[in-house]
Amino acid sequence: MSWNKVSIVGLLTLSSAWAHAAEADRMSASIRKLAIAYEQGRGVKQDCRKAFKYYLRAADMGDAHSRRLVQDYRDAKAFHDSVCRPELQLPSQAFVLPQAFVDSPNRKIVESWVNEIAPAYGIDPKLVLAVIQAESAFNLKALSNKNAQGLMQLIPSTAERFGVKDAWNPVQNINGGTAYLNWLIHHFSGKVELVLAAYNAGEEAVDRYRGVPPYEETQNYVKRILALYKKTRHPIPSRHGGKSVPIRQAVFEGGPGGG
Repeated sequence: MSWNKVSIVGLLTLSSAWAHAAEADRMSASIRKLAIAYEQGRGVKQDCRKAFKYYLRAADMGDAHSRRLVQDYRDAKAFHDSVCRPELQLPSQAFVLPQAFVDSPNRKIVESWVNEIAPAYGIDPKLVLAVIQAESAFNLKALSNKNAQGLMQLIPSTAERFGVKDAWNPVQNINGGTAYLNWLIHHFSGKVELVLAAYNAGEEAVDRYRGVPPYEETQNYVKRILALYKKTRHPIPSRHGGKSVPIRQAVFEGGPGGG
């Protein structure tokens, strides 16, 4: 067989492997989305045990998020008891955010939301406020070049992961970001430095480097927040808080250029 033929066969083999891997990624992502649907009752009756089963299947197929989740819970019952208890569901009642606040955000209003939301997740409000300051400087319309949105700068995958349907709704956004902090505090045993590094760079990077990754942006981010928060450890809260968030969700249509 000539070298040309060998090269062609090799390329075809690699192409087939890449196509197979891409298809596996698509399938595992689809199964994860089905798990999320059952976890949150999106279009189906909420069933956390069934959700956990699909997370297990997606994890077996290599889905990183599903693998982290199933490692974090012992079994389907533990997942159900931690995630799907009725008292942990957010209220559906909504109010319209005043146009004046859309046009000129009032930091005190954001602080009042944080002071209600953070304790429900077992998080120190001062930590959430420090993250908001570093992420968006209290700008409801903040949008990064990586499509991170809103006050705590949620990227779409993180918003989906923590049940945020509208990242431009500031109350939903704060709920999602605070739920992520709750998860990270558990994952990193309350070590604030690692929690912040993971919020910025992702928990995979922190796990891989076994500490704050050697990224200038992340290192500066951690230093900036610790200068505001000044605590190196955070008490480990109960999973996703112990009761529902006592605040009505804001209907907000103030995305970039909106209002």
